[in-house]
Formats: sequence, C-alpha cells, structure tokens
Amino acid sequence: MKGNLKKSLSIFGALSFAFTAGFLLSNVNVYAATNQTLELNKDYYFDLNGDGQAEKIKYTTQVNKDDNDFFNSVSLFINDKNVYTKKLTDIWAKYTVLDIDSSDKALELNLQIGGYSDVMDYSSFQRWNGASIVEFDNNKNKALNYRREYSFSNVKGNGRFNIVVDTPYSLPIGCFYANIPLKLQNNKITTTTGTYNLVGSSKKYKYKAKSNIKVYKKASKKSKVKFTVKKGDKIKMIKIKPMKNVAKRPQGKYGEEKPINAYAYVKTKSGKKGWIYLSKKKSSWGRKMLFKKVPGWG
Repeated sequence: MKGNLKKSLSIFGALSFAFTAGFLLSNVNVYAATNQTLELNKDYYFDLNGDGQAEKIKYTTQVNKDDNDFFNSVSLFINDKNVYTKKLTDIWAKYTVLDIDSSDKALELNLQIGGYSDVMDYSSFQRWNGASIVEFDNNKNKALNYRREYSFSNVKGNGRFNIVVDTPYSLPIGCFYANIPLKLQNNKITTTTGTYNLVGSSKKYKYKAKSNIKVYKKASKKSKVKFTVKKGDKIKMIKIKPMKNVAKRPQGKYGEEKPINAYAYVKTKSGKKGWIYLSKKKSSWGRKMLFKKVPGWG
C-alpha cells in the first residue's frame, strides 16, 4: 500500500514537473526566425548562432533626461548581458530578427534608428557569434542608404530578400512605396535589379495627366511610341526604373535626395501598358508638374 502510494506520488510529481516546464516554455516567447520585429523592452528567445540553444534577447533605449521624447542610446541585451550599444539621440528604434540565408545556420539582426516623419538616421545588419555582436553592413552602403524607415518582405532564407522603402527616389510622382530586391553574399548586401515595383496604396493610385504623355514600348525615349496618354487621362504606376543606379543615387548639400531622370511602367484604364519618361526637370508641385495631383505625406 505504501509502495503504491509512493509510486503514485512519484508519477504525479513527474507529471507536475513536466506540465510546469511546458507551461513556462510556452510563455517565454520562443519564436521562429523568419521576419520578426521586436517590441521595445520585451524578452524574446531565438537560437541566434545555430548552436541549438535559444538566446534570450531584448533591446532598450536610454531616455534623454532633458526631453522624454528623445533617447540617447539603443542597447541590445543577450542573456541579460549588454552586448551592443549605439549612442545616438533620436525618437524611435526597432530591431528585426531575420533568417536571410538559412544555410549558414545564423540569424541576422537589423537595427534602424530615426526621428520624426519616419526619417532614418542609422541602420545596420548584425550577427551574434556566441560572444559578441558583429555589424557586417550598415547604411553607409548605398544599397541601404535610404532616408526613411523600411520594412522587409519575401525573406525565404535563400540569401535574397526585399525591403519596402518610402520614396527611395525623388521623382515627379510624389510619395510612393517601392519594393527593392536585395541579396546577401559574402557579408555584403547589394541590389539585384534596377527596376522596382510599387506596392500597397502606391500601385493603386490614379495619376491624372496634366498634358499629353508619350508611352514607349521600352524604357527608352529611342524606343517605339506605343500610344499617348491624353491630357486628363488617368494611369496607374506599376514599377519604376531610375536612370541612375542605387549606388549613384545623388544627394543634396543637406542629405536630401536630388531629382533624377527615370522611367515608369504604367497602365491605363483600358489596360494598355508601356513606359513613360519621368524627367528630373518636372516636379511633384508647382507649374512643372507632370500630373495634376500626386500623393504626399510627411
């Protein structure tokens, strides 16, 4: 009788321990590493370096003592240890955990820091090697040097991924969101194409022509003219093709984007498609507008 009681208590204890352990594990935010943006001051668990052990990860900001709207630095903690700090006075920061190339078994971290109107002042890609954080690329790379916050898409673990960028070029079509295809190879991020699809609300916006616009068969003014968009007709932008590649994107004295020449692949209401020329001499406002109205935000 006593032996059976001890055996029952032993089994009960083992089951209780298993239940408790399972309950605790289910409440520590163990995430699959695909495209996870972390919340500030929240603990997450990822196997960052592929050793089979999940690291506890969290990032914090140090609030500016003179102005609570700003912080003075961003710090990353792994297993409760401060392993990285970026000193920069700004108002927002975010970390994203990615698995850009699953063959290397390591995860990538993307840090973005910025100010008002989602303007970005710093970004970098990082890895945890088990002892320290290694920054292997940042926004000094022209392929990543955008003025505003970006998000990720199409992260499939094959080394290629996309970033969705707010108005990556100064063009006479106003503000727009474009999908920029990139690839990671030998710890360097580069663009894979010079043509970028518009996404979200940008590909649905209807531009009303201010004057007649020639539509070409190819992205060249030397190409055959397929048809003409008449004054007052509406078109949608499908994709853009800047005439300067991303590595030569021009900037003004204060870092603002200078207007460039480009082409846009457009679609009419009747379904006809082709390329129009976007001259840098045209503008998104004033008398030099190509369209009567263009999207704009802060």
